[in-house]
Amino acid sequence: LELLSSFATRYGPAISKINEMSIFEVFFGYGFRTFFEIPWFGYRDLDPYLNSVDSLYLTFFVKYGIFSIVLISLFFRIITANIQNKRYRRLIILFFLLLFITYSTLYQNYSIIYIFYLIVFSLSTFNFKINIDNKNGIGKILRS
Repeated sequence: LELLSSFATRYGPAISKINEMSIFEVFFGYGFRTFFEIPWFGYRDLDPYLNSVDSLYLTFFVKYGIFSIVLISLFFRIITANIQNKRYRRLIILFFLLLFITYSTLYQNYSIIYIFYLIVFSLSTFNFKINIDNKNGIGKILRS
């Protein structure tokens, strides 16, 4: 019960915006430039207006409406495009699905690090051979 109360407090700024949405905004959201007022930041002399709340799902729904499902699906499609192993692909998707509950990951500075390491990981799952032409020393990377 305390956990639900904590989530309600953390997600309150997004939930209040969702309660005010019209039918059009449910489908397309308020837009990219929507800010959330976090009242407890004002007490600590911090800027109370942020571009996200602690859940990517709520942040995207407020900003992009139901269309956010397409954006999140596109994100998964892009980051797993080169991963051939289905088990690895599912684990990466599960990792982000769980992370998106409590972090608005794609609005954080460190998200580029996740994506970089996913690219490195996806490349490491390939079996490569390097074929070097002895005439001019130029190598070709061949996928085996």
